[in-house]
Amino acid sequence: KSATAKQKQAPTKTVAQSAKPATATTSELMHGSGLKYNDLMTAVLNRDVAGVNELLRLGKWVDKPDSRGRTPLMVATAQGDMPTAEALLRAGASPAPAVRVADERSNGEMVALLKRYGGR
Repeated sequence: KSATAKQKQAPTKTVAQSAKPATATTSELMHGSGLKYNDLMTAVLNRDVAGVNELLRLGKWVDKPDSRGRTPLMVATAQGDMPTAEALLRAGASPAPAVRVADERSNGEMVALLKRYGGR
């Protein structure tokens, strides 16, 4: 048979046959375009300043307290996480509650950062 005859015999796929359902695996969601965290506190606890910034850009509430009344800034302060604390402060987090936490931990550098943003 000629090459043309073989090409005619080859099965052809229609668009409907070749289309696969769009399903994303957990790995794709974690590393693809999906969010890495669902909430700000989790990103803060993981010391992930990029994750914090991503959630802040989406409008997450910067001062939302957890069930114990701790704000993300208070947690970042307790961890001594300066980059995350500054990201939260730039986004409008109230520094006042976190100053006490920094004082209790004798973290002068964190106290100075919080006071620059209006903490007492």
